[in-house]
Amino acid sequence: MPAKCPLERSLLGLQCSPSASKSRSRRAHEPLRKLICYTGSKGIKHMTRQPGPPPPSPPYSGPNYQGFVFVLPSSSGAPTHILAISTQQNENIAEMAYITGLWYPSENPTNPNSVIGQIGGNGGVISCVWGLTSNGYHELLGTLTYNAGGVGKFGQGLGWPSAYLDGDVAVYVGGNPQSGGPGHVSGWGRRPILTAP
Repeated sequence: MPAKCPLERSLLGLQCSPSASKSRSRRAHEPLRKLICYTGSKGIKHMTRQPGPPPPSPPYSGPNYQGFVFVLPSSSGAPTHILAISTQQNENIAEMAYITGLWYPSENPTNPNSVIGQIGGNGGVISCVWGLTSNGYHELLGTLTYNAGGVGKFGQGLGWPSAYLDGDVAVYVGGNPQSGGPGHVSGWGRRPILTAP
């Protein structure tokens, strides 16, 4: 039975060539035929894959600074300040931890301020604020260098875990930084060793 001529060619008064119609059909299906032959011989793993979603961030696995007390002399010549970290709560979906503690100002060490902040960079960065009021606050931004401690060389003594804090304290009023304050501070911190009376 002869092949049916496409309607558009009949309306235009054009002759229909069955062989030409078959040729066009083969050309139209050629890419699909090549894809089937390729995946059949090479396997589906050779096909281009779209990138998937990025992997989740790893949880915090840095040092535990809970209980650390940092003694921080100021470059401004002000008396020494003290930062005590009371609690640390590690994050499960990012390399950070939340901390609370106390800041003992040099001008009034008997009246410490409550501190809230975070440890970032998996233990290498610290940021915290205190003295929060409707008008201003104090902020410490710095880095932490942790020393795990351990037995000294040739068994000479036992080194307790410690960390070196290097940072800057700024005072903000109405969202604007103010002059004065402790400025640059740095010093070592560790957990206090309690001895029996």
